[in-house]
Amino acid sequence: MKKNIIIGVLLVFNVFLCIMSLLNRTSNIDSQVQSGRVDNYLLDEYCVEEFKRSFSYSIINQGRLFHITDSIKDQLVTFFPSGNEKKLFFRLDFPYCGACIFPVIEMLSKNEIINNEEIIILSAFPSDRHMDDEFILFMRDKNIKIINIPDFDMTFDPTGFTEPYLFIMGSSLIPKKLFVVNQCNGFLLETYLYLIRKHVV
Repeated sequence: MKKNIIIGVLLVFNVFLCIMSLLNRTSNIDSQVQSGRVDNYLLDEYCVEEFKRSFSYSIINQGRLFHITDSIKDQLVTFFPSGNEKKLFFRLDFPYCGACIFPVIEMLSKNEIINNEEIIILSAFPSDRHMDDEFILFMRDKNIKIINIPDFDMTFDPTGFTEPYLFIMGSSLIPKKLFVVNQCNGFLLETYLYLIRKHVV
């Protein structure tokens, strides 16, 4: 009899533990879901602000002349031998954000909208020796031309530009069709390439 009572108590206790475990698990899942909703809400708000900011920078600096040193001007003009060509440039920031620039470079290298020969990466390392291994390894085998021009050799007026951007430029060295790119507007990249494809020769 005693044995049956003990077994019964243990069964009830085990059932109780199982129920508590399930309740705790459900509670944990609910809290994770709620936390995810909060994170998503914060991410959404952050992305809205980033989107507006990048759009504002693109508009403000549209057609604005770069400050370019003479030696760099001579170097850039060689990209336009006939004087009529226009190329798509991707200007990197320094220090760069790998999560921001690598997906863009990857997309540019594999795109089927604009010929890769018409795309040029402009890195902004203080000098070639500052290129880190991560960047060099990533760029290996990418079918895109890259040249390094430090910020002090080619820059806009100080306007808080801290992000990479795409633009079209010809021998006039005036940037056009500027598009400041970040993680929050990256989904527009392919649309941007479609929109500018007729302007790149």
